[in-house]
Amino acid sequence: MAVVHNQGLEIFFEDSGAGPPIVLGHSFLCSGQMWREQVPALSPKFRVINPDLRGHGRSAHVTRPFSLYDAMSDVMAVLDQLSIERAVWCGLSIGGMVALRAALTHPERVGGLILLDTDAGAETGLRKLKYRAMGVGAGVVGLRPFLPSMARLMFGATTRRQNPTLVREWKRQCARLHVPSLLRCLLSIA
Repeated sequence: MAVVHNQGLEIFFEDSGAGPPIVLGHSFLCSGQMWREQVPALSPKFRVINPDLRGHGRSAHVTRPFSLYDAMSDVMAVLDQLSIERAVWCGLSIGGMVALRAALTHPERVGGLILLDTDAGAETGLRKLKYRAMGVGAGVVGLRPFLPSMARLMFGATTRRQNPTLVREWKRQCARLHVPSLLRCLLSIA
């Protein structure tokens, strides 16, 4: 297990393989574990850097508001600790938002972008309202009541039908997440 400290937080990451470096940025409500099938496939040809973003996975819980630029700074701290000057950044959802901020603020450190189901713009008013309502509900009763509707957002109908084990595993992991951290992450996305 490897850890870097940035802005007073412990950021967990995995470093495997050899070759040109690639950073994997996971989705909101997930962790670097979501890439567990891709890491072994990439590691023979690439050096794979797989961090858990702040408030997710094995990284520190978040105790104060933060921006996606702060999350990008965490990943830069990982790269600095590993003496990696330039990498391809691959990101899904919030991981893509973080990768885009790296390309905007440190283009010399980004060798390329692979962006999956992410967004560069501001969230719509309706989506912000939905996030706030979900946040209030999760703060009161926890995440469990929201997991079925969240699973429909996270997984397509085919995946839910053909790979229910994956969906159940995600629900189990999600139910254990630190709700205050996730609410701060949600605010950083919105």
